[in-house]
Amino acid sequence: MGFRALAVALALGLALAACSPTAAVESQSSAAPLTAVATVFPLAWIAAEIGPAAKITQLGGRGIDPHDLELTPSEHALVGAADLAFD
Repeated sequence: MGFRALAVALALGLALAACSPTAAVESQSSAAPLTAVATVFPLAWIAAEIGPAAKITQLGGRGIDPHDLELTPSEHALVGAADLAFD
């Protein structure tokens, strides 16, 4: 179920990004880089491949089970401040 939800979320994100007006893309390039957080390495890698200019923060270390991930208060703040979150 998790992989299917991820695939749907990525497809939806790509579709919405393709529909955005050109002016928004031009103004985004001059602004601060997009920030994103990901819970595990594969999601962080995918996010980096999709948006190489984005600042990606990986919350869990390599090989960690996402079900065992417990966020610290500072990590909760990172998620709240991020533009995107990949779970």
